[in-house]
Amino acid sequence: MNNDVLLKEIEVLKWQIQLLKNNIGIKSSFDSLVFELDLTKEEHDQIIDLFNTYANKFDNNFNRYTVENDMANISPVFGTNTQAVELLLKELATEEDNEPLKKLFKKIYGRMKKFEKVFEEVEV
Repeated sequence: MNNDVLLKEIEVLKWQIQLLKNNIGIKSSFDSLVFELDLTKEEHDQIIDLFNTYANKFDNNFNRYTVENDMANISPVFGTNTQAVELLLKELATEEDNEPLKKLFKKIYGRMKKFEKVFEEVEV
């Protein structure tokens, strides 16, 4: 196969993926965000590991900017889209009903007006 044929096939696949994004409802909001952000499986796994690492830290030597910077090191999409970090953490904590992740969310975003009422049942 020559390069032109491969490029054409890649373009077709990109288009088909875009059609899937537009037409298939993904049941998980977290997975939907991962899909919309075009994250790889490796990036997905690194994000889960990063959130769990911070959620299980016993010291308070980090803040939202530390987490967001670490996320930008996983994927450049987070360097310009810190709202995606907020949403991913919130959706993952909700879907997993994971108290340490909820506490992490409250710790790093709970003072923001738009998130004051999120995970009210959790104390930080």
